[in-house]
Amino acid sequence: MELRGVVIVDGFPASVGATASKPAWMARVAGAARREFPTPLASSSLFVKVIVFYAPTAQSFDIHNMAKPIFDALKGVAYNDDVQIRKTEQSKRPVDGAYRLGGIDGRVVEHLAEGRDFVYLEFHELSDEEVASL
Repeated sequence: MELRGVVIVDGFPASVGATASKPAWMARVAGAARREFPTPLASSSLFVKVIVFYAPTAQSFDIHNMAKPIFDALKGVAYNDDVQIRKTEQSKRPVDGAYRLGGIDGRVVEHLAEGRDFVYLEFHELSDEEVASL
């Protein structure tokens, strides 16, 4: 598995049903991804990891409802079409949690220190062997 890029998006994600806030959120995701990906990834075997870091004041939420608008916003920016995604991992973590930070992207440390909501995205290209084992 080869890391192809990391995107960090400030703010709390909009869910599938958030009709009022979803367009602005998707534009923010696409804008952050454009800074990392001048052209979409061409690989047909991508693994995308999504981690929602949320402030202690956040209401309870379902991670799967937050992921779809993120994936939709990345189409044509980080990848051409979501059929390129072979595997995903989605999780949520409190920004005030206890973490081991060795080897982590410095931007994550900064965001955790600020204590605000953000979304961390990793894009990996899977090898043929990894795809075959799915």
